[in-house]
Formats: sequence, C-alpha cells, structure tokens
Amino acid sequence: MLRLLRKCVDSVTGLCRLGRRLESLLGRIIELAHEERGAPSGLPWSKRLWALRNGFYSSRLVHYRLTRENLTEYLPDRQYRALHPINGDFSRLIDDKLQLPFTLKDFPDFVPKAYYLAHDGLLFGLAEGLPNCQRCQPGPLLDLLRQNRQFVVKPLYGSRGKGVRVLEHAGGTWRLDGRPCQEPDVVEALRDLRTHLIGEYVEQHAYAKHLFRHATNTMRLVTLRDDDTLQPLLVTAFHRVGTSRSQPVDNVGAGGLFGPISVTTGELGRFTGYPRGRSLEWFTHHPETGEPLAGVVIPRWHDLKDRILGVSRKLSFLSWMGYDVVATENGLKILEINSLPALSCQLFRPYLLQPEVAKFFQRRIRNLRRPSRQFA
Repeated sequence: MLRLLRKCVDSVTGLCRLGRRLESLLGRIIELAHEERGAPSGLPWSKRLWALRNGFYSSRLVHYRLTRENLTEYLPDRQYRALHPINGDFSRLIDDKLQLPFTLKDFPDFVPKAYYLAHDGLLFGLAEGLPNCQRCQPGPLLDLLRQNRQFVVKPLYGSRGKGVRVLEHAGGTWRLDGRPCQEPDVVEALRDLRTHLIGEYVEQHAYAKHLFRHATNTMRLVTLRDDDTLQPLLVTAFHRVGTSRSQPVDNVGAGGLFGPISVTTGELGRFTGYPRGRSLEWFTHHPETGEPLAGVVIPRWHDLKDRILGVSRKLSFLSWMGYDVVATENGLKILEINSLPALSCQLFRPYLLQPEVAKFFQRRIRNLRRPSRQFA
C-alpha cells in the first residue's frame, strides 16, 4: 500500500514538473514573440535568424552590434530566460510589488509609503489612519490627493511602466502625468482600478530633476551574490531619463533614454534609446531640453552604492537582483526589485567580459541539466 502511495505521489510530482516546464516554455515563446514583434525595422531576415539560432533576440543585432567576433561577450537571451527563476521560489518576494515593504522591513527609510491597494472592487488601506476596507471609488482617493497633493497609481503586476499614472492636486490645479487637467479627468483615471497600488510620489534629487523634470528619473543597479566570496557584487548600473514620449515614466520601452553609470565614480556616460532602425542614436545632452547627460556625477554615489550592497547582503538568499532606485535629497528610495532584470544594459558592460559574472552564469547554465543540484 505504501509503495503504491509513493508511486502515486511520484506520478503527481512528475506531472507538476512537466506542467511547470510547459508553462515556462509557453512563457518563453510569448516573450520571444513580443520581442520579435517590436524588433527594429529593416533587419535582414538572414541576420535575425542567425541571432535567434545563437539564442539572442534579433534586436541585439543593433543593441550589441552583434557579430561572430563579439558573440561570446554577451549572455544570450535564451539561456538567461531558461534560468528563470534564478532565485527559485524566493523570486516571488521581490517580483510582487506588495511584498516589497515586508521584504525590506529592515530598511523602512528606503521604501516609498504605500497608501492603498485596489483589488476586486475594494480599497484596502495600507497606511495608518486610512480605512482598512471600503468600496473602491474615486472619492477617497481624491480626498487623499487633496491632503498629500501627489501620488502614484501603478499596476501590482506589470513592467516597462505600463499603466503607471501620476496624479497631483496643488494650488487648485489638477495634473495627470504632469499635464494640467480637470477634476473629471482625474476621476476617470481613478475608475475601474483592478489590482493597483496607490503610493507616495517620491521627490527626486535636484540633479535628477534637471535631467528631465516631467518624469521620475531612476537608476537600475544589478547585484549578484558571488559564489566564492558569498558577498554581493555590483555588476552594472545605468540611469534612465524620461522624454515627452514616455512621461510620467522613464522606461526605455515607453520612449525614455538610458545611459551607463560608472560603478567606481558615479559618472554618467552617453545615453541612447530603444533602436527604431538599424543603429542606435547617442546623446550627450537631452534631445528635448538640452540638459547635460554625459559627465553628470550622481551625488553621494559611493554612499548610495554601499547602501544597495548592504540591502543585498541582508537579502543574501536572493542571488541576482535588479534594483530600481530614485536618488533623493536625503538618500534613496527603492521603487522595485526585479528578479530578472533586462539584458539590454549589456551594451554598456557585457556580462561575459566580467569574470565574476561569467562564472556566476556559466555555473548555473551547466546545472540546468542537473535539477537536483541547481543553485539559488
């Protein structure tokens, strides 16, 4: 009887594994279709197929200027996606935005205040003094807006800044995504919230506001836990900057720009955007405002970097993370932590040219075929 029960358990376990593999495969196919649909125009199909055969999205032909000569410098998209979730079940702790305050409970000053969770037609108060549960209607949010003047509404699950709205009420004037509007426009934006977080609008540091004042201009800092030293390492860092196409967000997929941050000095390099054709366009100044980009140094960079490494050290059970950070006058705020940060930043600093990063991924890729010995 016990033997039969074990066989049944093994069968169910095997089916669950197969289901997870099929789900993962389907997710990769959908992701590939999405990436290829948005690939730069004018790329010959022969080159696109060559990139795909080697595990890269065809957009990397432009991003990395990918050739047979530099192919081995970059981590392929296919292998990277196959490793997900790199952090195992712990990935859920950071991929779910609602979990962030709990994950960062030892760093409360780094987390923007959350006011409400909108879900299933209800509004759940997350901050002290707000009703625990009420019907999700614009009224309470308008009252909060009048008190706090500005807040952000964003989908609990999502990426690339899709669905993010910034609402403001000051001096009798309403603003939606930085643009003047009327109260009915704000009411309309607050209708039919599905699963959204309503939270504090983070006031960015003066240097970041100068880059482009109509968006919160964030940094992405990617860290890993070194398998040998067991200490966190800052792999790469880049800065995003919004444009009139992307505002109120700075996401590159929405039309924003991004450029490298020197991990040693905090100095910004030249910026670029998502490729629209067969080459990238580079900017030393913001193409709309004329404000300098390249050469700007992030204030208190070493302190900011040390704080992020301190968080990674505390969260050492997470071996690979991409932080979305806003520099403020008093320090920093962590908007999100990503368990699978995008690979496009390799155009600034190829992963496989960094010995520690190359070893990190090569070790995990080898273990893909040995599930029982996978690394977290």
